[in-house]
Amino acid sequence: MLGKVVLEKTYEHAGLVEKSKQDAGWYASPWDRERYVRQIQITGKRLQLFNEHDIEYTVVSLTVPGIQGIADRTEAETAATPMNNWITEQINE
Repeated sequence: MLGKVVLEKTYEHAGLVEKSKQDAGWYASPWDRERYVRQIQITGKRLQLFNEHDIEYTVVSLTVPGIQGIADRTEAETAATPMNNWITEQINE
């Protein structure tokens, strides 16, 4: 079946791995942090799995800390644009 859709898969932006590991302490067990960080990396194995399972569309959202944590609208929009452009480039490759 082609045209499969995956909804609400979180990802992290490249360059935020250390921040994600640190923040994961709030919601992931210490022994499970490395697995969690691997799962939120959108490139590599994750995209390979999407391709292997004929996933044509995916709805993704930036994991914490994300744009939703920025209270100022202008600042949030400024931060969101490069994040959206980056994830588009990663998925379209």
